[in-house]
Amino acid sequence: MPAELGELTALKLLDLADNRLTSVPAALGGLTALTGLYLDGNQLTSVSASLGALTALETLWLDRNQLTSVPAALGGLTALTVLQLDRNQLTSVPAAFGGLAALTVLDLDGNKLTSLPAEFGRLTALTSLELQGNQLTSLPAALGGLTALTGLRLGGNQLTSLPTELGRLAVLEVLHLGGNQLTSVPAELGNLAALTSLELHGNRLTSVPASLGRLTALTGLRLSGNQLTSVPATWKEGGALAWNVCDIDLDVNGMLTQTRGDDDCAALRAWRAKCPELRELWDESEPMTAWQGIAFGEAGGADEGRVVGPGGYCSPSHPMHREPSFLEILEIIAISMTWRTMGARPSVVVNVDLQTRGLTGDVPAELGRLTALTGLYLHGNQLTSVPAAGAYTHSSTSQLNLSHW
Repeated sequence: MPAELGELTALKLLDLADNRLTSVPAALGGLTALTGLYLDGNQLTSVSASLGALTALETLWLDRNQLTSVPAALGGLTALTVLQLDRNQLTSVPAAFGGLAALTVLDLDGNKLTSLPAEFGRLTALTSLELQGNQLTSLPAALGGLTALTGLRLGGNQLTSLPTELGRLAVLEVLHLGGNQLTSVPAELGNLAALTSLELHGNRLTSVPASLGRLTALTGLRLSGNQLTSVPATWKEGGALAWNVCDIDLDVNGMLTQTRGDDDCAALRAWRAKCPELRELWDESEPMTAWQGIAFGEAGGADEGRVVGPGGYCSPSHPMHREPSFLEILEIIAISMTWRTMGARPSVVVNVDLQTRGLTGDVPAELGRLTALTGLYLHGNQLTSVPAAGAYTHSSTSQLNLSHW
C-alpha cells in the first residue's frame, strides 16, 4: 500500500477489506477526516500506533487478520463507536481501551484472551460486548459498570466463576455463558430484569439459584449439558418464570435419562461456542435439524443412520447428500415441529458435512461423543488441529475426510 494514501486528507471512508495486506503505512495516521476504516480479512500481524491520531474515526474493522497485539494508542479514538477485532490472535487488549468513551460495539470473539483489563468498566456507552471463543478464566468486577450493555456473550471460554457485579447490568437482554467451566452462578443474576436470553449450557453446574425465577422477561433459558439434579421448586410452583412462555432446555442433566442424542447435541453446541464460523452458520433459534451440514438418524435398530435432517437424505453406505423426496420432506417437517413444540430429544448425528465452510480453530474432542457418526467431511477449511485418533474410538465413523485445510 503506497504511503501517499496519507495525503488524501479529505478522505472519509477507506475500505481495504479482504485483500492480502501484511502491513499498513504509518502515513494513514494523517487521514484526519476519516470516519470509517475497513481493514478486515487481510493478513495483518500488527497495525501502526499512528492510527491513534484518527480522532474523527467512528468505525474501525480489523477482524479476520493475524493480529497478536494492538497499540494502546487506539485508546485515544474518542469518536469511535464500533471496533471489530474478532478472529485474530490477540492474547491481551490494552487498558487504554477504557478511554473509548463513545464505543457502543466491541467484538473480540475468536481470540486468545486470558483476561480483561478492569478499565473496560469505563466503557459506559457500550451496548454489545462479544468475547466468545477466547480463553478467559475470570472477569473483572468492573464490568458491572457497563450500564448501557444489552448483549454480553462469553460462550466458549474457561470461566470458573462470575462476579456478582454482573447483576447490576440493568438493561442487559442477552447473557451467553455456554461452554465454560462454571460450577455456580451468582444469585444476583436474578436482578437482570430486562434479560430475555440466558445460556448456561455446557458448564458444570450442580444447582441454579432460585432468584432466576424472577426473570420475568426471559424467553430462553439453556441449562443443558450440566450436572443438575433438580431446579428450584419455585420455578414451577407459582414462580415468576413462566414455563409456558420461557423455552427452558434441560437436556443432559442428572434429572433426565441421558441418551446418545443428548450427547450429540451437547457436542455440536460445544463446537458452535468455540467456532465463530459455526455461530454464523448455525442459528440457535432454529432446531438442530435445520443446521446446515448435520444429518440426524434414529438411534438403534435398523433405522440408525437414516438421515432425518433437511440438509439432504443419505445413509451410512451412501453419505453424499441428495434431494429428499416429498414424503421425506413431510417427515422432516413433522419431526422438526415435534422437537420444537414438545421438547422431545433429537436422535443421533450420523453425518457431518462441513466441507469448504471456512471453519477455523480446533475441532473439539467432544466430537468423539458422536458414536453413531458414519461420515465426517471437513476438507477445504482452515482448521488448525483435530483430536487424537483415540477420540473416535467409540464412534462408528466409516468415512473420514479432513484433507486440504
